[in-house]
Amino acid sequence: MSLPSMGDESAAYRKGIVNGEHAEAGVLVGTVVTWVTYRTDSGELGPSALESLARMLSDRAQQAQNGTAPSAGAEF
Repeated sequence: MSLPSMGDESAAYRKGIVNGEHAEAGVLVGTVVTWVTYRTDSGELGPSALESLARMLSDRAQQAQNGTAPSAGAEF
């Protein structure tokens, strides 16, 4: 599974599990590593939801390192 470039480095993978799907994404932002696990029992795992969550966490990590209040959010 691929994601658009985020932070300094990013990686993602997706796998089928019993009665559902599972995906994870990790992003390195400066000195912070964020990790998102996304699972659905419906079998309908949308990559856009994983991307939105990963982007929110990486943006918030960058905001914290910049000394600003976190304001990044995720949309589904």
